[in-house]
Amino acid sequence: LDLIEIYTSFLSSAIHKNTILNRFSYEGKWDHEDMSEAAHGRLLWALGFAVTLSPADYHQKYNQMFADLISTTSILSDPHSISFAIMGLSHYLSQNADPTQLEHLESLTHHLVSNFQESKDNNWPWFTNTITWGSAHIARSLIIGGNTLKNQEIETKGKNLLKWLIISQINNQNQFNFIGNKGWFHSEETPAVYDQQPIEAMAMVLACLEAYRIDESLFWIDHATRAIHWFLGDNINSCPLYDKETGGCFDGLTESGVNMNRGSESTLAWLISAMSYKMASYSVSVS
Repeated sequence: LDLIEIYTSFLSSAIHKNTILNRFSYEGKWDHEDMSEAAHGRLLWALGFAVTLSPADYHQKYNQMFADLISTTSILSDPHSISFAIMGLSHYLSQNADPTQLEHLESLTHHLVSNFQESKDNNWPWFTNTITWGSAHIARSLIIGGNTLKNQEIETKGKNLLKWLIISQINNQNQFNFIGNKGWFHSEETPAVYDQQPIEAMAMVLACLEAYRIDESLFWIDHATRAIHWFLGDNINSCPLYDKETGGCFDGLTESGVNMNRGSESTLAWLISAMSYKMASYSVSVS
């Protein structure tokens, strides 16, 4: 509980005029010129999830922080940020029957879907000619948003996109080759192999588990398992990224092995993936 209080106080201090400050200095001050759409969306995701799991004493605080931030989602334009907000709203609505927040969810979900309206090529169903980071988050947000809204068309679109992303990133050894950040994935080309990052594996684990929660198809669990195994060494380099000695996670797969840095983002990606997978595995037999 002491850690919850510390983290809650930190996040609360980052909210400024219902937007999110992104840079905290060594002197203990926020940079009021540096706002972040991605941080805004991620905090909504975190708060929506926290409402479902936090101790009762914190519900009022998180509900108020969530309400303050969601009121300014009209400033969000980046699909990734919108996806994070959709996930937060869907978690929030699983515990709160709130018509206003349901309207926010419907608006953001349809806004995200509108990005795909121009995509007519079944071989390239993405909304841009290049896929960069976090693509599975976008597919997941359509799955969870469509499911929460009881919109089968949007839910199915999310699943189809996720299945396409999976097929596009599985190699001949049935391992995940997550889209590398040295070149990304351009239409009519093969995805860049390096560097592969833990945040991509986490996004895939969470998206597959979300799809499984809804339709219980073992296809999703099989690929969530492959994404977990990527952390453990079942990858193109045969190198574990999870470091058993420290509990941390290396920052990525490179052409020469692994990036030996163990950043907090990568470690959190592993911890979130492992915990989410373990929770889901209680309800299904995983070989």
